[in-house]
Amino acid sequence: MPSSAGKAQPRHTWGALVLCGVYALGVVVSLAVYGLSQEKIMSRPYHSGTDLTEYLSAFSADAVPQPDPKEWPTADDYFQSSLFLVLVSRVVGFVFALVMMIANREPYGLQAGFFQYVLMAATTVAASKCQFDALMYVCFTLQILGKSFKMFPIMCWDFMVLGKNNRRVLDWIVGLLFTIGVICYVAGGHIFPARSSSGASGAWWGIGLMFGFFAFDSLTVSIQERAFADGASAKYNQMLYINLFSALLTSAMLFFQHDWAVTVAFCTSHPLVLMDAAIMSVSSLSANWFVFALVHGFGSLVFTGTMNIRQILSVVASVVAYHHHVTILQIVALSVCCWALLWQVLGDAWPKPSGEQTPLMGDANALEDGSAKRKVKA
Repeated sequence: MPSSAGKAQPRHTWGALVLCGVYALGVVVSLAVYGLSQEKIMSRPYHSGTDLTEYLSAFSADAVPQPDPKEWPTADDYFQSSLFLVLVSRVVGFVFALVMMIANREPYGLQAGFFQYVLMAATTVAASKCQFDALMYVCFTLQILGKSFKMFPIMCWDFMVLGKNNRRVLDWIVGLLFTIGVICYVAGGHIFPARSSSGASGAWWGIGLMFGFFAFDSLTVSIQERAFADGASAKYNQMLYINLFSALLTSAMLFFQHDWAVTVAFCTSHPLVLMDAAIMSVSSLSANWFVFALVHGFGSLVFTGTMNIRQILSVVASVVAYHHHVTILQIVALSVCCWALLWQVLGDAWPKPSGEQTPLMGDANALEDGSAKRKVKA
């Protein structure tokens, strides 16, 4: 009996490790597909028709604007309507939330105030639009790196203005290395996609849109956490109404900006963009599910390490898939950022100061599509 009992624990431990690996792999793959899909839609050209061979040519290094407007691609071969992508994503999220509400028998009535849902919908749409529009002006790699770049300035702000010094020495070193890496990447070569004709000035506009995404996404997280604190405990109920109001708001914006006709015309002549939009929305939804399962089952520490590794792999996947030109200085800068992220993963095993409650390089509350998640206590 003792020997059989002693063998049960390793099986349970190995099972938990395998399950953790499956969830982590699901997060990494889902967000990688999501990132590649949104980059393809917003920065790569589309052929007319449904020929998959021509469709895959958008991944070619030759898929850049030509001086002769008769050649492919022209300006008309690039997708323009980020609001349409937001709408597709919200409709898919609404359908998923409705199915899960029925399966889990969650209440159908409003669990939070009407204006809270409207405000969450507005900030979600604004965050998503800023994120998609930024890809017209800056490369996906910079957008990925920017998510962690913001942490070092926040640490400096806390120390110099608020007098808080509850970070480890390792956190300061990692934050500084990452900041240096991002600055060197920006200064080391082109940071704007081929479709951008505005060059450096457009890149600064794209960086401004990135900061808009960070600001609106953080605001969405705060409002959603307040809604849960006020008693809106039904997760899928909240997801349903946020996506519903977001879809209605996006539809109204498309109507009043007269973008419906242009978007329908583009999708009619380039129907494969709908396939990319569907892949992007489903992968985003899949990432949401895997993130919740990983954080709920194994804690935010494992999630943070997973997201750091995901950042590295997403950057590599983008460079390889779309043949981005990277200079030697940018390769060195990316290497510094990768080492900083990996060091952070290893360093998270060290004891933290009692005042530090959240990890440095990750945020377990928010995803990249502008949708927030409730903070889960594992």
